[in-house]
Amino acid sequence: MTPAGRVHPNTSPSTALQIFERHFQGLNAYDRYLDDLSFVEPRLKRFAQGLSSGQQLAMFQRELTHINYPTFRRLVEEMMSLRDVAILETGSSAYGTNSSALFAQLARALGGTFVTVDANPATAAGATELIAQLGCGGVARAVCSESVAFLRQHAARCNVVYLDSFDLVPDRFVESENHGWSEFKTLCERGLLDSRGALILVDDTPRTLEILATQVDDAYLAKAREHLVRHNRLPGKGALITQRVASDQRFELLAWEYQLLIRVRPDAGLR
Repeated sequence: MTPAGRVHPNTSPSTALQIFERHFQGLNAYDRYLDDLSFVEPRLKRFAQGLSSGQQLAMFQRELTHINYPTFRRLVEEMMSLRDVAILETGSSAYGTNSSALFAQLARALGGTFVTVDANPATAAGATELIAQLGCGGVARAVCSESVAFLRQHAARCNVVYLDSFDLVPDRFVESENHGWSEFKTLCERGLLDSRGALILVDDTPRTLEILATQVDDAYLAKAREHLVRHNRLPGKGALITQRVASDQRFELLAWEYQLLIRVRPDAGLR
């Protein structure tokens, strides 16, 4: 939780968390469980047999949260200890948690800034429109660019980073991992992370096969097992990041389930 006396002066913890909770409640995170019970863990599948769709939904809403809920909530809680919040996202909202909308609203509430970058012109245009619809144009902007190229020329420092570019698909597991590492390394080497401390959340980095199995079909899971045997690691956008910072005292692993949340320690000297 946020250390006492370090609450951001422009808002309260409850305000930021209210924005977060309202956002996640609007994601309809449970709809897919009605369409395909293979996404549900075996324990719940057994209980769901014989229930109507409405009864299944009620049960899942009681038992399940969105896969990204715990790590996003921890991120928002930790953000409350930061000053001058500056958020950077690679991979703008296209589906899933609609993170660009969440970050734009948090930036406005916290008196900070938000930049989201995406290589797809349609996605970047959609993010621009979304920011305008939310009335966040004064604090947020969307950029169309390949993320690593953008980071190599970006000048402003940030203290909240969300890495969510380059889809994690079976035929490109290695490329996705390498891309995530390139983003992370560029952030560190160019001194883009606030020296007073920063938070980095990486999407699609499952800690275990069991966690991954709640999100993918059997064919995808089989490819993930092959990758694990071949490379001695599960596929993930942050898989190489995890390996390379695990013993580095400049970083602290705050949470790791389906997403990976890292704190960069103050005065880590990352250049």
